[in-house]
Amino acid sequence: VWGLKSKNITSHLTTSSELESLWPAAAVAIDDKGEWLAICSKRGEVGLWDIKHQTLRTISACLNVHIVLCFFMPGFLPDCQHSTLIMVGENGILVEFEGKAEDVILHQICARQIRSSHLISHRHDPLRLISVTEDDEIYITVKRENGWMTQALHIPLTSLQQPARLRFTVIPDLKMVGLAYNMDTSLLYLVDFLSASPIYVFQPKPFIHSTLRTIHSPPQQCLSCGAVALVSFSIAYSEVQDGPFTMLTLSAEPDPRKRVGLFCLRAERDARERRCIGFHGSTERSYSMSQAGAWEATAANGVAGVRRAMPDVQAVREGIRNGMLFRRGEKRARKEHKLGEEGWEAWTMTARGIINTRPLQVEAVTNRVGPIKPIGRNAIAVGLAEDIVLVQFGDQIHDNDDDHGVAVRRLPHARSAGRHKSG
Repeated sequence: VWGLKSKNITSHLTTSSELESLWPAAAVAIDDKGEWLAICSKRGEVGLWDIKHQTLRTISACLNVHIVLCFFMPGFLPDCQHSTLIMVGENGILVEFEGKAEDVILHQICARQIRSSHLISHRHDPLRLISVTEDDEIYITVKRENGWMTQALHIPLTSLQQPARLRFTVIPDLKMVGLAYNMDTSLLYLVDFLSASPIYVFQPKPFIHSTLRTIHSPPQQCLSCGAVALVSFSIAYSEVQDGPFTMLTLSAEPDPRKRVGLFCLRAERDARERRCIGFHGSTERSYSMSQAGAWEATAANGVAGVRRAMPDVQAVREGIRNGMLFRRGEKRARKEHKLGEEGWEAWTMTARGIINTRPLQVEAVTNRVGPIKPIGRNAIAVGLAEDIVLVQFGDQIHDNDDDHGVAVRRLPHARSAGRHKSG
């Protein structure tokens, strides 16, 4: 367990017979106070690591199946001072386990195989989980005072040009909104789950569905219709052919009659509505990157990633041209070109297509990128050889930061590098 502020190891899990049963780990979670670390194995075994006391505790009531979601939440009752661990297994069972108690609460979400489950947490709303099954049915699970309740969500497919095969992607931080991909027409629908109505239709190029991500500006409330309003909304994905990165961004055109250009997250109503505009009143723009490497979306309304460093083409050409006079110079130019290809760089792209890059200094030589996960609001963590690299917008991991520049930190040792901009 790394301390991001101190850049040092704050807890180290030593090898033991208890830990061996938890590897390979399928999911991990840490509570907000940094007291507990949950480790879920691929076989469904669960261990709780007490970071302060350096002790491991195994949970007897494990799921014995692959765990698709694992997270901590604060206790709901006023006298509950300990975090609660929530797990969802692919067999459709939810497990609630309180850190200091032995009581385990089980809830059957559905009888189908769950492909993914997503947490929706808002300050004024009850905790919700949206689960998508392998056959693309959607279930909504809500936390109440007397327990958990689950309801199947039925969307009239006639509104999505039935008959169709649909794949769903949930957008947790926009409440009851998701993406429905029509595999027959290759259209991507932004759907309001509550009204079961399409809000907007994208026409993306053929893409790898597992790479589909959404980013958006901080949600606001429209004073006219009461719906959630955004300055921009984007989808990002890697294309099937050769894997180039593409981002499609919707933004409102500047209107001198309105203080801020916003469009409302709602299905279109009367076209004569003048007080506010929906998604169809926005402008769609496309941004792409031919060699993006590995990337992930952030809550900073942008995407961050790591890729092979792009060689300085002009420098290589000059080196080769000078080498025509001296073969030694030709060999040096080829060597410099090869070194340039072996380097790595971090990059960020904002919703408006602004790209920033920064070189990475990796001690070990590697040809591939390891695991990549979002950290806080503005950053991602990337495994690169023996290093863990943090790539972030601006200088803060959690706070709002309007700086579009890219900052890089290595754990456990941070190294500085110059900033480069493009785009």
